[in-house]
Amino acid sequence: MAQLRQANITGVVVNHAVFGATMKPTSLAVIYEGATVGNVAFPQVELVGGGTTAISILSDMTISDTTAFTAFAVAALQRPSVSLTMSGSIDVHAVGVTFDGLDFEKVVTLQGSSRARVCCDVVRGSTRLMRQGCLTSRHLPRRS
Repeated sequence: MAQLRQANITGVVVNHAVFGATMKPTSLAVIYEGATVGNVAFPQVELVGGGTTAISILSDMTISDTTAFTAFAVAALQRPSVSLTMSGSIDVHAVGVTFDGLDFEKVVTLQGSSRARVCCDVVRGSTRLMRQGCLTSRHLPRRS
């Protein structure tokens, strides 16, 4: 059964065209090591022409494969970094023209371990360590 979680997406989108553009809302697959973890809702984004647009989005993510999600969460806690791929198609509107179904794929590398906060449900033993919120290295047992 699919589970709903929140994803915090922060970064920049580069628009190489001279004119501003609008990326229409879409759903992007979140992939870890070849397995689709789930899908994240990506809202409409207004892009400035010829530059970068900072984005900070709090969005719903549907977890469809808990095994893949658990593998990602464990890797994020054990490795210095972990990569996810966001993939799908987007519609872009600029200067009166809409470009439908453009391929979109972005590899996102996250810092893991104690270098960054891992905001996700993490499996420890049987069920969840935390229902919602962020897990930092201070929540983990110390290694001897």
